[in-house]
Amino acid sequence: MNNYRFLMRAKHLLRRDYRRCVKLLMECNEQVAMHANITERILHNFTIAKLLRLARKDPKPFLAKAREDAIACEWKTMQKLILAESATYFDSVDNLESRDKVFDLFSDLELETSQTIPWMLI
Repeated sequence: MNNYRFLMRAKHLLRRDYRRCVKLLMECNEQVAMHANITERILHNFTIAKLLRLARKDPKPFLAKAREDAIACEWKTMQKLILAESATYFDSVDNLESRDKVFDLFSDLELETSQTIPWMLI
């Protein structure tokens, strides 16, 4: 992602214009898919998902992609962060059954590792 897109995303974040941030990130999807390593892909998809939730849109496809990659590279702390974001989304749309299923998955991972990732959306 070039510096212009990064700066524009930061500007829109400060204004809480989450949809514009998503648009800027979506413009990079092809480049990320072709050139980014797995960690960058996970963070890219997770960031889009979080911004979609904040914009009151459905983040599930991006959460699923991020989780799939996090599982593939066995990044358990990131899996927990993704599951926490998923639970927050399901709670916000009153899908308590899905939220509880996600919480069970999170609890299973918590038994394996109690580490967390302090996440700051940039």
